Amino acid sequence: MSLAYPARPGAVAPTTAGLPSQSLLLAFLGVATGLQFTLLKIATAAGLDETSMLLLSMVILSAILLTLLALSRSWFRPSRRHVRYFAISGMLGFVLPLGGVIAAAQYVTAGEIVLIESLTPVITLAIAMARGSEAVTPRRFCALLLGLLSVALALAAGDDPTRWLGLALALIVPLSYAGEAFYVAACWPAKLRPLQVITGEAVISALGLLPFWLWLGGDSLQAGGAGWTSSLWPIALLAPLTGVEVYLYYTLLRRTGAVQASLASFIGLAAGIGWGVLLLGESHPPATWLAACLSLLALQLALGPRVEPAATRLAPPPAA
Repeated sequence: MSLAYPARPGAVAPTTAGLPSQSLLLAFLGVATGLQFTLLKIATAAGLDETSMLLLSMVILSAILLTLLALSRSWFRPSRRHVRYFAISGMLGFVLPLGGVIAAAQYVTAGEIVLIESLTPVITLAIAMARGSEAVTPRRFCALLLGLLSVALALAAGDDPTRWLGLALALIVPLSYAGEAFYVAACWPAKLRPLQVITGEAVISALGLLPFWLWLGGDSLQAGGAGWTSSLWPIALLAPLTGVEVYLYYTLLRRTGAVQASLASFIGLAAGIGWGVLLLGESHPPATWLAACLSLLALQLALGPRVEPAATRLAPPPAA
């Protein structure tokens, strides 16, 4: 099975049917991904601590998904194996990435965070090549070098040690997503629909975070500061946005396959920088813009033309 691309189960052979709608979905997915990081940056500025933001996001998302589960009459009784899967995949797909963004947002801009996140396909490819599930080719080797160079340029854009710490924390995001790609591809629960799996991940993540929040005080769900940055609206918007993002990702996987769905990273990088400039007034030095260009080139090389044998493709999941 090929694991060179950060994909959940559901990848099918790319198709040319319905290209306009697929392009629109891809654009929405990339824009939503970029906006997600900017909202977390705004929420961090509002004064919420990391655990409170994670817990609140997971609770709101769980409530939305449970409602959808009820409306679609898709209730199921989770087994112990399901719970174990939800705990691991929820940690890799929700808790660690969101936590990494929240921690990094204290030191770096939203645009720099999305720059690091855009390396997810490159990191996944590197792991696959190291495991021997992907052949080492000059094209892929150049993609890895360009990805590393883009990170080096981002680090070199400033000499503040706390900024380097922020970029290092941001690396949690692509590393978690890459790990999730391998785990999900190997362990997807049989007979469960995507909506059921996503709901299980969100609920178990919220339940797992609750004891930590209580242990840390349990009284910090309050925003500080003044004006619009002191409200909780970024978190309230982030939760449904995350649900929409996941839904779009599954839809693209069913229609186009993992390679095409991964192309949202191109749009997400540009959108993340754009949202940061628009909503936060961020500005970036020339080295950061050059790093973004190198990251896009690395993505192009990592996700370049490729024909995958039919036997290695994953079957489409049942409709959510």
